[in-house]
Amino acid sequence: MEEPEEEAAPAEEEAAPAEEEPEPTKASAEEEPAPTEEPAPTEEPAPTGPTRITLVESGGYTSLDPFTNAWHATPTFAVFGPMWDYSLDLKEFGGIWVESWEFAEDALSATFKLKPNLKFTDGTPINAEALKWNFDMYLDPDLASPGGGTIREFVSSVDVIDELTFRINLIVPWAMLMDELSWKEIASPTAYETLGPEEYAQQLISYGPWIVKKVTPDVSIEYVRNPDWVGVPFAEDPGDVNFDELLIKYVTDEAVVYAMLETGEIDYAPIPAQYLQQARDNPNIEVVESDGYDTYYLGFNNTFYPFTEEGVRQAIAYAIDREEINLIAFEGEANLLYQPLGTANTGYNPEMEEYGMQTSNDPEMAKVMLDELGFVDSDGDGIREDPNGDKMEYELMFPQDPTRQRIAETLQSQLRNIGINTMLVVVDATLMRQRTAEGSHQMITWGYAMLTPDITTYIFRSSRIGASNRNHVNDPYLDSLLDAQDQQLDPVKRQEATDAISEYLIDHRFHVPLLSPKYYNGYRSDKIRIAQFNILGGFYWDDVYPVQ
Repeated sequence: MEEPEEEAAPAEEEAAPAEEEPEPTKASAEEEPAPTEEPAPTEEPAPTGPTRITLVESGGYTSLDPFTNAWHATPTFAVFGPMWDYSLDLKEFGGIWVESWEFAEDALSATFKLKPNLKFTDGTPINAEALKWNFDMYLDPDLASPGGGTIREFVSSVDVIDELTFRINLIVPWAMLMDELSWKEIASPTAYETLGPEEYAQQLISYGPWIVKKVTPDVSIEYVRNPDWVGVPFAEDPGDVNFDELLIKYVTDEAVVYAMLETGEIDYAPIPAQYLQQARDNPNIEVVESDGYDTYYLGFNNTFYPFTEEGVRQAIAYAIDREEINLIAFEGEANLLYQPLGTANTGYNPEMEEYGMQTSNDPEMAKVMLDELGFVDSDGDGIREDPNGDKMEYELMFPQDPTRQRIAETLQSQLRNIGINTMLVVVDATLMRQRTAEGSHQMITWGYAMLTPDITTYIFRSSRIGASNRNHVNDPYLDSLLDAQDQQLDPVKRQEATDAISEYLIDHRFHVPLLSPKYYNGYRSDKIRIAQFNILGGFYWDDVYPVQ
């Protein structure tokens, strides 16, 4: 699962490939030459080595310290097991750390009871005090944890009721509490305080399906299975994971990633669109396809002139040809997106697509609008000047990634067509996050992803400026719309509130949604078996088995 953040985001230097593990086999019995007439002895079956599953992470390496990390993906969720998880249809929750929960009648608090006898992998108990310690860290305004940004908007405090029971007190009703906490990483307080943040980030003591064995930044993370993992209740056979080891390699070159899947060096990986047919033709690769909830977008620093001018942003929105971007970046395999929410997001509304198309797909209109605003090409060189006489030349920044490179180059061509020149700036994901947080950028192309519609709160609420509000939008009315959505417990009324946000974002073009990529993942069916998938193509670790 990806973080509700950029990326992906998805999200980058090539990792050095590690040696391929030999596929475990079981030796058959062999006869030795008989020195006498007695029956020849038979060898015992040779012991097999530890079973290992190998995955790839295409997002650049970043510290997985839960209180400073703004990136949430497979390396994180392998070690930080969720307190509860979604069912396969994503319509209900099943407890993992917790056995029950109950909301107060006024919806201003929720009480959770932990399962007994659970322990962090350092042997310390998972209890209410430990959970409170973690939430206090997320709530600390001085620490300003990226993962606690939304929590700080809604949670006032956490109380310990007894050894296994804690209560979360809310400032206002919060419709997304369970969704938000389903991916919240929980650390061992003892380990974190003893080791300190830097050393803790190399060991990641928590409770999940895997235990970190070794972190090699930018190269790989090695894990061993957690024998005390209770498993996900919706799994085919909840409990202990079925491999001894997990290896996650950091590799960003999609050609290298696919080659590693073809050769069996990795067992599971996302498949870039240009390799889909090749993967489908390979009898040892099973392709899993689903709609995704990502939003890839063209973004603006809304405090940087001329992107402070709504008309300029609207003109640019008219100039974008999503069909061309889709063909060049995704071989036509992504979904075009005219609204802020990705196709599989629970707040996605097809009617908003029609609304967004009304102010799109018309480069000639873009030229007329810019002319009327006084952004003209006075010297005939093809590049417009703003009313101050400065050339419309801006940086377009994006994280190092081949797909995003293709998106950026296509956007560059389309904007050049209306007289705007962009200088492409490729940076690693860490610098991308830093520059967009501090507001030293001009234009970006990036993405965000989360299952629920409150991703718009994460991306656009003014209190998130300096963190996940990469477009630096400060709009009190938009804040009020976001609050109305997040506090609405009635699902029908919440969808109406979500639509109001989508319409407002389309009208004001603080960013321009581009595409919602489909999820294509492939796994080596000759090496692993995955018992079941959810509707997004995801799986539980409990449901992955080695093929003998």
